[in-house]
Amino acid sequence: MSRSPLTEDHKAKVSLALKGRTLSEEHRANLSKAALGKVMSKEARAKMSAAKKGCAPAIKGRGLRNFWNRVDKKENGCWEWTGSKTDGYGMLKVNGKGRGAHCVSYELLIGPIPACLELDHLCRNRACVNPAHLEPVTTKVNILRGNGKSAQYARRTHCDNGHPLTEENIYPNFAEKGVRICKQCFTPSRKRRVV
Repeated sequence: MSRSPLTEDHKAKVSLALKGRTLSEEHRANLSKAALGKVMSKEARAKMSAAKKGCAPAIKGRGLRNFWNRVDKKENGCWEWTGSKTDGYGMLKVNGKGRGAHCVSYELLIGPIPACLELDHLCRNRACVNPAHLEPVTTKVNILRGNGKSAQYARRTHCDNGHPLTEENIYPNFAEKGVRICKQCFTPSRKRRVV
C-alpha cells in the first residue's frame, strides 16, 4: 500500500501547531468528526470524547524543557528523540507512566490522538517526534504501510508459482478471512487438506 499524502485537515492542524497557535476545542472536534466520518459507532464516539477529557500530557515547566532538550532537529525534517528508546521508539515517563515520545509531541503540538487510532510515522523513522511526520490511522492501515510479513503478503500480486492473485483466481471463502489461496495451485482434492 502506498503512503497516502497528508490530508488538508492534518496539514492545517500541523501548520497551526508549529506556528505556536492552538486549535479551539470546537474546531478540533469538527476536524475529528470529519476525519472519522460515520465509521465509528456511538460507543466509540463516546469513548473518544471521554478520552479527550484530560488526555493531553501534563508536562509543564522543567519537564517540558527536558522534553525539548532531548529533541534533535535534523536537516531532513525529522525531529530525532535522543532520550531512551524501546524498539527504536522514543520513550519517556509522564506522570509516572511510560509514553511514546512521538505521542507526547503530537498531543503537545496538535492535540489528543483520536480514540481507536494510532500514529503512523510517515518518514518511517521510529525515533522521529515531528508531528508533521505523524498521521493518526487505524491499526490495519499502519500495519499495511509497514514492511512486516502481513504488509508484504498483502502487496503480493502473484502466488509462489507465479499465478496472478486476482479475484477470479482465489477462493472467496478464504478471501473473506484475509487469506488468498490460488485456485490453480490448490485443486479441490488438496483444498480439503488445507481447510
